[in-house]
Amino acid sequence: MGGRGCLNQIFLNMWREEVIIALLMVVVVILLLILHCIRMLVRQSLDHSFLIKQPIEVMAKEGNKSKDEKRMVDYVEDVLFVVTKEFIMLSDGTRVFLKSVVYFTNTQNNIEVKLQNNSTKTTKVSFEELQRVLPPNFVQCNEKQIVNKQFVDLVEKENIYLSTNDKLTMALTYRSFFN
Repeated sequence: MGGRGCLNQIFLNMWREEVIIALLMVVVVILLLILHCIRMLVRQSLDHSFLIKQPIEVMAKEGNKSKDEKRMVDYVEDVLFVVTKEFIMLSDGTRVFLKSVVYFTNTQNNIEVKLQNNSTKTTKVSFEELQRVLPPNFVQCNEKQIVNKQFVDLVEKENIYLSTNDKLTMALTYRSFFN
């Protein structure tokens, strides 16, 4: 009986080691999944301007920049205009919620953003880039403006009447977007 008890003890110890190893493997897999989820969340909600705006402002103040630094400044200025499903990040770092944007107007050097509260913001981005990244409820209504269809009350011939009491002109080429 003494030999049988010893064998049972050996098998019990081996079983415990295998269970511990299996549990450790499960814990490692769970940790890897958690890290992956955190990394994906950080990528989606990363505020680019917070991370890179200050060094770029310092670089821009220096008079003698190398070609690589100039390219970096140009690249970062492009990245600073961020669009998500809920907001746009303007070139000055301001977040503007898309649901509050009534329309965009292309001026010579900037894009003016007209908000629901009648205030106006500006940002530096090309009109084409803006069109490319906006969600489908934003449609172009003429050569210089993109309107949020959620604020459109009435479309008549060449005019678009908005719930904010604004009136935009509609070019005939863009009329099909409002049917």
